[in-house]
Amino acid sequence: MEEFVKIGPLMSEVLVKEKRKRQGTKRREILRAALELFAEKGIRATTVKDIAGKAGVAEGALYRHWKGKEELAEELFCENMKHFKDCLEAEIEGFKGAKLRLKRALGAFYTFAEKEPMVYRFLIQASHHELSYLLPRTPKPMDFFMKIIVEGIQSGELKEVEPPLAVAFIIGAVTKLPDYRRMGIIKRELKDCIDPLIELLWEGLRARNGLGKTLFQRKGQKRWLVS
Repeated sequence: MEEFVKIGPLMSEVLVKEKRKRQGTKRREILRAALELFAEKGIRATTVKDIAGKAGVAEGALYRHWKGKEELAEELFCENMKHFKDCLEAEIEGFKGAKLRLKRALGAFYTFAEKEPMVYRFLIQASHHELSYLLPRTPKPMDFFMKIIVEGIQSGELKEVEPPLAVAFIIGAVTKLPDYRRMGIIKRELKDCIDPLIELLWEGLRARNGLGKTLFQRKGQKRWLVS
């Protein structure tokens, strides 16, 4: 007579935990595979089949966690962009002065780019193209630099300029260096570029004759005030 083994509550819990662990592992593998492909090929050129093949799972495994590759890409983008911003903020915590804070922020920016090249490349590419629509509602390094600029103008360290223009000036200069290094245009390490770059940026941003504070006394500029 065939015997049946009854699975009690304890065994059921073990099986559930093991299943969740396997699902969690697959989810991480899918995220990793998608990140590599998005960074290499871009989101549009990457298919669900590509992601599943690289992760070593069936295509259906992806749909158990996300509606499709677009939702997966959005999750990767939002979580990693916030992580990038948090890394920058941690580096300047407790430090005073716009120039010093900018210098430390640049150091953290390039450390992230060198330690997480795949994540960095994905974030830069996606923010300029497929996922730019997420930027207004996603914590990002731009917000971080905006805060430094606004506080610098309020303190009188930085010149009269609309903060978004100053941030565009900084981001444009900062993000090009990793590209130039990868292309071989710049030979030295990114960390060795920080001092000359900060001097160039500072020369363009610093206030002359204490004029920085007057920006916030002008009509229509109060929205940039930092409380």
